[in-house]
Parts: sequence; structure tokens; C-alpha cells
Amino acid sequence: MFDLLKTVANAGRALGFGDKEDTEANREIVEKELRGTGLDGADKVGVEVAGDTIVLKGDGVSQEVKEKLMMAAANIKGVAAVQDKLAPADKSAAGQFHTVVSGDTLGAIAQKYLGKASAYPVIFEANKPMLDNPDRIYPGQLLRIPAK
Repeated sequence: MFDLLKTVANAGRALGFGDKEDTEANREIVEKELRGTGLDGADKVGVEVAGDTIVLKGDGVSQEVKEKLMMAAANIKGVAAVQDKLAPADKSAAGQFHTVVSGDTLGAIAQKYLGKASAYPVIFEANKPMLDNPDRIYPGQLLRIPAK
């Protein structure tokens, strides 16, 4: 469990989150983004907003989907943290997260976490549908690194 996943609040998709102090509007923005991923079980996840922190709650999703939903919420501009209150339906090993810095490539990230740069497709696949091109990552973006 990741308890609290901190993010780079000024990075990510600009969806209007935090433009107004309307908690309900911010919750709807996050819910729409999570449902838009098309991930199995995204509709089972509850969303609460506490300032610039998103709380994801519920159960019945896989560990992989849990991590992808956390990442999708974390990559919304204006979100500073995602609190994990999701209970995965399986006992798969938890992955980890990497915040992209200037100069990072998926190959360099794969080298760091998986031991070889040529394993970058593993990281690319682990971040679908949020990533649509392995050459398009940006500083501040949060990426999921699957468990080995």
C-alpha cells in the first residue's frame, strides 16, 4: 500500500482541477479522468477530494489497475498527492512509481529499475493507456514501474 503518493502539482494534464475551490467539481474531474482510462474496475473506485489531495477508495480492482488509477489521478495538473485507500482484489506484488526528471527516457528508467535499457517496453506497457508513445514523457510525470 502506498498510503500517500506525492506528485508534482504543477505537472500533468490540465483539466481544470483546482481552478475553483469547488470540491464537487474537482471530484467530478478526477472521476471522469479515471473512467476515461477504460481500465477494468475504474467505475468501482470512489473519489474524495481534500484540497489538492485525491483519496481513492474501494475494492475489487487488481493491483495493476489500482496502481494505474493512482497514477492517472496523480498526473492531473493541480493534484499534489493521492491517498491510497484501495484494497486490491489480488495479492500481486506492488510496483513502484518514478517521477520523470529532465533528461529521462524510458530506456534510462528501465536501466535503473529493471537492469537493462532494452526493457523499456515493459514500462511503456505498464503505463498504458496513460502513455500512447514511449518517446512522450515529461518532467514531473509519474510513471508506474511494475513489480519484477
